[in-house]
Amino acid sequence: MSFVDSTMSSGPSSGTADSLANKHALYLSWDLRGDHHAAVRPTADELVDHGWEVTVVAGSDEASGGSPGGDGATWFGPDVRLVTVPSDLSSRGGALLDAVVRLHETHPITLMVAGGGPASGIRAAQHLWDKERVPFVLDLHDSAAILRFTRDGEGTDGSAVTGTAAELLAEAIEVWFPDDTSREACEAACPSVVSKSRVVTPALKQPVGAAEARGGLRAAVADLGPRVESAHTMQRLLQERGASAPAEVTVFEVPSPSTRTVRMMDTLRAAGVVTKAVHWGAKTELVQGLGFRSITFVNRKYSLYSQVRAHLAEVASAEPGTEEGRLRDLYQAMLDIPVPATRDIWQDLKIWSQDWFDVARLFARYPSPVFWAADLNALPPAVWAKHAVPGTRVIFDAHELFTELDYLDPTQRAEWEDIAQHFLPEVDLVITVGKGIAGELAKRYGLPRVEVVESLSLPTRYPRSDVRRVVGVAEGTPLVVHVGNVSGNRNPLLAVQLLQRDPRVHFAFVGVVKGTMADTLSRAAEDAGVLDRLHLVGSVPMEELQHFLSTADVSAILYSPRTSENLRLAMPNKLFDALGAGVPCVAAAGTAAAEYLEHEGLGHEFADGDPGSLAAAIETVLADTTLHDRVRQSAPRFLWPAIEPRLLELVADELAAAHFSGSTHRPPALVSSGPQTQTRKASGSYSWRSAPMKRAQRALAWRLRRLALRLER
Repeated sequence: MSFVDSTMSSGPSSGTADSLANKHALYLSWDLRGDHHAAVRPTADELVDHGWEVTVVAGSDEASGGSPGGDGATWFGPDVRLVTVPSDLSSRGGALLDAVVRLHETHPITLMVAGGGPASGIRAAQHLWDKERVPFVLDLHDSAAILRFTRDGEGTDGSAVTGTAAELLAEAIEVWFPDDTSREACEAACPSVVSKSRVVTPALKQPVGAAEARGGLRAAVADLGPRVESAHTMQRLLQERGASAPAEVTVFEVPSPSTRTVRMMDTLRAAGVVTKAVHWGAKTELVQGLGFRSITFVNRKYSLYSQVRAHLAEVASAEPGTEEGRLRDLYQAMLDIPVPATRDIWQDLKIWSQDWFDVARLFARYPSPVFWAADLNALPPAVWAKHAVPGTRVIFDAHELFTELDYLDPTQRAEWEDIAQHFLPEVDLVITVGKGIAGELAKRYGLPRVEVVESLSLPTRYPRSDVRRVVGVAEGTPLVVHVGNVSGNRNPLLAVQLLQRDPRVHFAFVGVVKGTMADTLSRAAEDAGVLDRLHLVGSVPMEELQHFLSTADVSAILYSPRTSENLRLAMPNKLFDALGAGVPCVAAAGTAAAEYLEHEGLGHEFADGDPGSLAAAIETVLADTTLHDRVRQSAPRFLWPAIEPRLLELVADELAAAHFSGSTHRPPALVSSGPQTQTRKASGSYSWRSAPMKRAQRALAWRLRRLALRLER
């Protein structure tokens, strides 16, 4: 039993665009008439400056004088190859698409930049992405054309982003805008753009040599290297491993994808992996905005045990390899590996199990080579579907030690523990957020391998305000922050006690203050006479958080290791958010976070629950300028790009190990032949509880005690 720790200290992968064997960039522009070439030219020149071989393929109308004379040397430098073809905006591909395909066959293209004109250029970029997984940038220099033109044809002016446009925006590795207005409008319509949007290209009539425009373009082209390398790395990894299955992943998380899952799926999607999500119907727009290809489900209330048996009887004679055959094997797996509602006894998790039933059916109907379960409450349907679709793999991402969540009552904890014991051994790859939880998972469930993929911070691409400016604290005044949700089990009142101890310090809570905690904190601070130095900032968008925190002096992690085993072992997002911003941290002794800070020299621990010790630790950090320098220099280690190469390797391994051969691009009813399955031989049902009556009695006693406490109040 062991865990495998990622080498976070090694920083980002050494792979860059310079390591690509072929650096051939293709710029697609639907038209070069008028001033359109003035926006294409600086991009092409900048690519050349960064070592790219550049070809510009453009549509032109020779009859109207749109064709550039000679070799186009008057428009582009001698290192840029110009290929013009007749404009054909009426067809779904036309000459522009044909030219791109021929070029790729004779001189493979490494990167495409699609100009923001009508559909031809966008369609050509989509085609090469779909067929060859060549990464592309959308350069919307002359219009917000992505809002109007997609492979589905022209839409209505000013319309919201359609599903196809949202998909295209999600697949692009970068999206470039002419100004902040168009960028912000597109980000509001499609949140998947946020992590990869830029204001890059100068306005059409702005002088090409404008320093500010050139500088922004230079930075954008320089940053393309790692993104392009990521896409080609995944293709190389799959080829080296002999992967035959489609590069597709279907993820399930309750109730909708978390920040961690979204970052992971963004990374995979940019690398050419098709990502799909099963999610709550109420979250459809949110999930589509994040770039997922979505499959909705609706909770239904019924007796699941009898329903499973009835459904199994209906498809008992189904042919292997058909949709009905997969569903038959799925129902059998539900009975062989039961959860509470597939056992004919009273239980607590019946509602969960009904949703799992719906999700599992969707997994079996629309299979992928890899099923991804985000935390324990998403795992059962993925495991059931694995038995229904042979050759598939299951990745389990443990965001926390779920069975030790502090809000679970004893009966719930026992049920989740039983689920973990029976379902985790069926998983092919287990990943988690930190070394402590990895070791505990390996020890408890006999897992031979648990990989660590930390929840590193998202880099800020568009700095706005910062915490010091928002709370109105002058430079030189010590400012301590707490990052993340504020609830009673995170010991927030310790901040008020700190302010009483040290009259110089200001303390800011950056995150959602839950329930009545805002009133509780304010009253306590007012009683202590420190209300003017306690600040409740509220939530900050994740894409802005890194910069927002950068002006703080210290980040405090206040929760106690005694609250739960889960919190004791956690490596929380707030730790990496602060370190990624270059801010040292303090944490309660006995937590994995404190142990890490002390070991890496990035902060200090304080005695759990002791305001005096907390004040002393913060004073030590404030006085140590060397520590601050060390944390700032280490900050890139804690940003999300540092972990992406490891994530790609892990997913590539699972895709290569999958022997799934079914197509997920057509409706299942149209699939003439699919993966051949055999009826799964029951190997003896797992026992849900050895003493179900005793378990029910304990659960009832627990609820009676809770009722008595409410009545006493």
